[in-house]
Order: sequence, then structure tokens, then C-alpha cells
Amino acid sequence: MMRTRQTAKQRRGVLLPVLLCILVLLLALSFVGRVDKGVTKEQTAQLKQALTRAAVTCYAIEGRYPPTLDYLYENYGVEVDASRFFVTYDVLGGNIMPTIAVLRRGEWK
Repeated sequence: MMRTRQTAKQRRGVLLPVLLCILVLLLALSFVGRVDKGVTKEQTAQLKQALTRAAVTCYAIEGRYPPTLDYLYENYGVEVDASRFFVTYDVLGGNIMPTIAVLRRGEWK
């Protein structure tokens, strides 16, 4: 009987640290997921800002906004990772700022 009690105490003594480790691991994974979402939002915002800045630079130099997104890529050095981001660029006229939207692929699901 004495042996059984010691084994039960030993099990409890091992179980508590294991449960604490699992809890810490779950909290760490939750934190990493939140950080990744924050980084994704920041990257999307930075890309939109770079595209807008390039369009405004084009307007300042040429007197008109770029007619296409490809024009920005070719003439103003903007690079977009098409495997990660989807960019829309709607032009209303040469003297009206285009509407630029940037989405991370898979974000709109």
C-alpha cells in the first residue's frame, strides 16, 4: 500500500510540470500567431504606401499619374511579390489619383 501512494505522488509530481509546459507552449503559439498577423498588416500597409508614393512621384515628374500598375513597376522601381500580394490599381484619369488596394493572398477568404 505504501508503494502505491508513492507512485501516485510521483505521478502528480510529474504531471504538473508537464501540464505547465503544455500551457506555456500553447500560449507561445498563440503569441506567434498574433505577431504574424501584425507583421502581415504592416507589410500590406508598407506596400500600399510605396505604390502611392511612386504614383505621386510619377505625377510630380510627368504631370500625370501612371496609366497602369505595370508602368509603375517598369519606370519607378516598385516591386510586388505577386505570390503573396494582390494589387488593384484603378485609374479614373491622368490627373486624378488612382485607387490602390493591396490584399495579402488568402486574406479575403
